[in-house]
Amino acid sequence: MAPLALAWHGWRHRNELAPQRRGATTTFLVTVGLGGDNIAIWIPILRAQGVLRGITVALTILVLDIGAVGLARYLVQRPSVIQFGQRWSLTLMPPLYCGLAVLIVWQCRWFSFLG
Repeated sequence: MAPLALAWHGWRHRNELAPQRRGATTTFLVTVGLGGDNIAIWIPILRAQGVLRGITVALTILVLDIGAVGLARYLVQRPSVIQFGQRWSLTLMPPLYCGLAVLIVWQCRWFSFLG
């Protein structure tokens, strides 16, 4: 329900919200902070699979994360991407968050009681 609440807040305050510029350190710290709950899930999984498989999974995730960060860094340095984001972000974010909320609820089979 959090994406739906974020979408509603963004839609209601779309004219009041000023874009904020954040640095790499802030982005990194927020990402680590938001990912902390994943530790509770991954530690038992990695322990149950053995050391070698756990290291393989961890290295795979690390490589994919580095690739995603590299791609994001490459994209945000392009003027056309920056202009698109500045122009359309406040318009596109509420529908994207609503779509994400519906997808999450659908994947969790929350609507299974309907049919």
